[in-house]
Amino acid sequence: MKKHFFVHLVLFASLLCKASWCDPDPDTDENNGNITEDPEYDPTGRVSRDSIIITWSTGADIPVELGWSAASVIEGKFYIIGGATSTEVSNIVQIYDPGLDSWSQSDSKMRNRRWGHSSNVADETIYVMGGARVGHDTGLDTIEIFNSGAEGWLEKGTMINGRIGHRACVYEDKIYVFGGEFEEPSLNVLDLVEAYDPQEDSWKQRANLKHGLADFSVCVIDNKIFCLGGYILWGTPGVTKVQVYDPAVDSVYMATDFQYPRYGASAVAHNNKIYLISGCNSTPPDFGFFSPKVEIGVPEF
Repeated sequence: MKKHFFVHLVLFASLLCKASWCDPDPDTDENNGNITEDPEYDPTGRVSRDSIIITWSTGADIPVELGWSAASVIEGKFYIIGGATSTEVSNIVQIYDPGLDSWSQSDSKMRNRRWGHSSNVADETIYVMGGARVGHDTGLDTIEIFNSGAEGWLEKGTMINGRIGHRACVYEDKIYVFGGEFEEPSLNVLDLVEAYDPQEDSWKQRANLKHGLADFSVCVIDNKIFCLGGYILWGTPGVTKVQVYDPAVDSVYMATDFQYPRYGASAVAHNNKIYLISGCNSTPPDFGFFSPKVEIGVPEF
């Protein structure tokens, strides 16, 4: 499973960029700005458009809709941490129980308000890294941890560099951080990869990445990486497209669209289902409209 997460974030980070720096610019159609692509991605013809069918349904709306939050799973419950609302940056923790399709709010809030941060679980402990306190700010370098058996959130060292909009994963007991920005707004996007060892509380820099799309969400099911929503070009609305990367054949192909266009959403894979949670559904840079929707997708393989 750890290898699956490592592969998934290598792909995601290689795709992360402000779309105006992507070359060439993809064409868009009239359906929510979605990508217009060739029918087949794999030149061998093995994988074609809509070759994965996803059956989508809706779950209970999230109580506080937001975007650019971080999501982690402990003991079968989803922790949706921080993020930006239409009026402020949040430090609240909302908890979703997929078995009951119900929401609650944790009594413990993060020490810092954050958006654009990352969260990962190692040894049943949530590690939250980076992000920003307000809409236009330099990236935080602080790390906070939370364990359901401990009392509230605790500080746990710092990153080498503050980071916003990065992605991270756990692989062989190390947390790997990919891409992101030093500050917001930024004229470019980083391609740095850094690895954090929670046991040694130390960082090492890894090979640089390539660039790609912006503000979509990712999760992994059946060794395949699902990239959901996002936006194609700065100033265009969110999309409903689902792109799937299969590392076994090194191919990207399409799957069934979800219903509500969005970017900056949280995606969680649990019991072979995709949970796509909240996010922004307005056109950037107007971040005034957020979706409360939870969509649940069941892929057919």
